Amino acid sequence: MDPVRLLFDAAILVLAGLVRGFSGFGFAMVAVTGLSMIHPPAEVVPAVLCLEIAASVHLLPRVWQHVHWRSIAWLTLGMLAGTLPGAWLLATASPTAMRVWVSLAVLAGAVVLVQERRWTALMSKPAGVVAGVCSGVLNASASIGGPPVILYYLASPIAVEVARASLIAFFVVADVFSLAAMAGFGLLTAEVLVAAVLWLVPAVVGVSLGNRLFHALGARHYRTAVVWLLAVLAAGGLGRAAWDHYCTPSLPRPATPPDVKSQSTPPAFPGGAPDHQTARHYSLPV
Repeated sequence: MDPVRLLFDAAILVLAGLVRGFSGFGFAMVAVTGLSMIHPPAEVVPAVLCLEIAASVHLLPRVWQHVHWRSIAWLTLGMLAGTLPGAWLLATASPTAMRVWVSLAVLAGAVVLVQERRWTALMSKPAGVVAGVCSGVLNASASIGGPPVILYYLASPIAVEVARASLIAFFVVADVFSLAAMAGFGLLTAEVLVAAVLWLVPAVVGVSLGNRLFHALGARHYRTAVVWLLAVLAAGGLGRAAWDHYCTPSLPRPATPPDVKSQSTPPAFPGGAPDHQTARHYSLPV
């Protein structure tokens, strides 16, 4: 194995674990964004979900007494409805388009949290179910199911300690269901399990450091850190999508016989009718 690649993977995973240990979420957002730069997303996402479960189990006993279990039941109900469609998107959708939509959702969450408003109505059952559906789709399709649930908890009147503990507990449930759905689509391969084992140690080290940081700084910096984290991750995701769309080389123009060319309609894509790989570069939403 390439030692430079291993060091890069370890650095990304320690950073992702640090974010997760401090905030109660964010591991997948950091890990998927970083690891997808050099690994296929279809391998990264299931492996990161395995690590998410390990991180949550590591933290859950320490926050158990603060968990808001009633809201987790509502979120789980919605998440179950959104997980299978999300896994289908992972198996079939354009990676570039998925990055755009997920990054826009993350950015929207950051903008709402900046307003520092609290909505008591968010703690109702319908709001919890809707947030769960959105989270299930994003979690299974891109391993980034945090923003809807983060918004749900941090825009509500509950305490920061309760919000963080509930996020940790909820993602234990969400990741297990997402991983089961991915296995049904054939995405939980031997390569994925090997990657998860190799990445486990740096992930756990980062989670432990992040948990210590949260208790050292206290809850006063939690909301600000969450807003900045969401904004940075959204900007990084949009930048990656723009790079894939505009900077990936196009395939050569196919040769067309003169008699056919004169009778054909103008191509829908530059360079003529694209094959499947080229078409993926033009799949961004308008």
